[in-house]
Order: sequence, then C-alpha cells, then structure tokens
Amino acid sequence: MPRGYDGLGDPVAHLRGYCSKMRGIGGKDELLMNQFQPELREQVAQVNPPMKEDEMIEYFLQAQESTYFEHLISVVGKPFNDVVKMAGMVEDGLKSSKIMSYSTLKATTQAIQNDT
Repeated sequence: MPRGYDGLGDPVAHLRGYCSKMRGIGGKDELLMNQFQPELREQVAQVNPPMKEDEMIEYFLQAQESTYFEHLISVVGKPFNDVVKMAGMVEDGLKSSKIMSYSTLKATTQAIQNDT
C-alpha cells in the first residue's frame, strides 16, 4: 500500500511514485477508499511549494487506467475538482455498463478472434 508523504524529500517525486502504486490497486475499491482519508488533504496542503493545479491534473491523469484516461483527457484545462467529478462520472458509467472498459473490450475482441 502506498504511504503518505512524510514531508521529507521531493513532494513531486513522492506523488509520481504514489500514482504508480495506485495504478496497481486500481479496481480494488476497498483498497482505494482506504487511500483517500482526510489526512491526505492535510498532507497535500503542507506541500511546499504547493503544486500548481495543472500539475495535479497531469499526475492524476497519469495515474488513471486507459479507460479513465481516454474520457478524462477532455477536461484538461478545467479545475482539478471538475476533473475529479468527471472521474466519478466515468466510474459510474463503467459500473452501470454505459461505458465499456478497454480491457473488457480487448478481451472480448481477442475471444472472438480466437474462435474464428
């Protein structure tokens, strides 16, 4: 599990590493929910110098799976809060099958190709 930023070292390097680790637990809702505790917001507020909003968006997008990334790339330039809201909408779309994940589509395509 990724650990929180302890205030030592480069905060941007920590965020990059954190995003990489988060990719590994993507799709495991229980693990993800444990990661986003209120302490995270406090720790982010302590980063000095504070990250620019476009940097936060860039790192957030890099941490997303391809399905999310594809749908979220259109919100670049909007406030970070809007990007997070859109990510929630994409997640709801995936859960309700209104949006098909690329990994599911790829697996289905491969299964069809293997049968022919």
